[in-house]
Amino acid sequence: MNTIPLQLPNDFFIKLETAFPCGPKNNATRDRAYHIVKHWLLSHPDTTVADIPLAPGADITFTQAAKVTNAEIKGTEDNDIAWSKLKVSGTPSYNGILSGWPVYRVTAVFTKTPTIYILRHDEDFTFIPEPRWRVQQL
Repeated sequence: MNTIPLQLPNDFFIKLETAFPCGPKNNATRDRAYHIVKHWLLSHPDTTVADIPLAPGADITFTQAAKVTNAEIKGTEDNDIAWSKLKVSGTPSYNGILSGWPVYRVTAVFTKTPTIYILRHDEDFTFIPEPRWRVQQL
C-alpha cells in the first residue's frame, strides 16, 4: 500500500468547496475524490488523464511515462481507510481490480489535507462477496 498525504493548494480547495459542497444525498464525496486524484496525478511530469475512462468500470484512465493505467477511485469523509465502508458494486470494476487496476482510496475528502491510499488486490485486500437485492415495483 502506498500512502500519499496531501496538502491541497487554497485555490484548488476553494474550487472543490464551490463545485462539490458537502451535503445530504449528493455525490460530493465521489466527485471530490476523483478531482483530488486527478489533481495529484497531473502534478507529475509526463502524466495525462483521459477525458473519459477507457475501460468499462474504470473511474479514471491516465498515462504516465507512456504506460496507460485504469483505476478505481473510492472516497470517504473519514480520516482513515474505513475498510468496512469500502465497497465495489459493479462487475466491470470488480473484474478490472482483479486484473490489476489499483484502487485509489481518498480519505478526508472534505479537508485541505486528504490522503490517497493506493491499494492493490491480493497485496492489500481481498474481496468478500455480499448478496444484494434489487427492488422491483409490483
